Amino acid sequence: MPAVLIHSDKNRAVQHLAKSLELPVFEPSTVWLAGAGPGDPGLITMLGLYAITQADIILYDALVNEALLDLAKPNAERLFAGKRAGKRSCRQSDISRTLVSLARKGARVLRLKGGDPFVFGRGGEEALTLARSGILFRIVPGVTAGVGGLDIQLVYFRGLNECRASGWVASGEKLATLMSRISCVGGHTQIGKVLEHARQEHARQRVQALVFVGDAMEEGIDDLCATAGELGLLGVPAFMFQEGHDPIAENAYRAIARLSGGAYSRFDAGSAHQLGELLRAVAAYAAGGRKALAALKQSAGARALLAQLK
Repeated sequence: MPAVLIHSDKNRAVQHLAKSLELPVFEPSTVWLAGAGPGDPGLITMLGLYAITQADIILYDALVNEALLDLAKPNAERLFAGKRAGKRSCRQSDISRTLVSLARKGARVLRLKGGDPFVFGRGGEEALTLARSGILFRIVPGVTAGVGGLDIQLVYFRGLNECRASGWVASGEKLATLMSRISCVGGHTQIGKVLEHARQEHARQRVQALVFVGDAMEEGIDDLCATAGELGLLGVPAFMFQEGHDPIAENAYRAIARLSGGAYSRFDAGSAHQLGELLRAVAAYAAGGRKALAALKQSAGARALLAQLK
């Protein structure tokens, strides 16, 4: 078995570790898309830690623990590329172009994100831009928010009475692939079918949480509330996230969240980073409960949910 040596020279110790574990070389003119874990610096992967110590330039987001950044080379450049609700944020297109530009200048570029770069993140968009630009890149998975990874199932409705559910996936890359295959078709909402599916799925295996993202409600509120109440009795909280300001939808979403023991929040149209923070917060809660959610107190999404959860 490889040994881990502690040495006063940080870089020499990491180089020895990389050699022992046969970690890949972080080559110049390449980009690594890495997850920093859920906040605790002890939960970053070995490959993620190695990437931090080898990078020439680190573009990091708002959920990365600063203690990890202190492990970078003394001459490494740190560039904040995070997004915060209500504050001036970096545009995703600018971040992607910056990754390409820095790599073309010969730098070892690390894009460091909280959690996993693909789970509720924009790693897929960045990877696509790099591929189209001919830049070599590597994906370094990270531990998702909470005490470990989560299995996720996508449920969606569209058209005339079409409501489908995917299989369960645990990989960020698989989740991104699933989401990219779903296309939107007009039709009425089918929230009741989603709630009922969650109830039936919970009968087969425990469901820690239901997340619903929508902008409308076109069903009988009484039936939705009845099923939401059943979910609450079963311990399946529904987190209802609304895009826009439709008052009918807001009234229904708030009621479903309250009766199921979940939480409600609104996000601005087109604000992917707001939704991303909310989804990461739910992942933390599903994996580790209120304690894990409280550990993300620097996240506006986590604070919004904590204020409502009992």
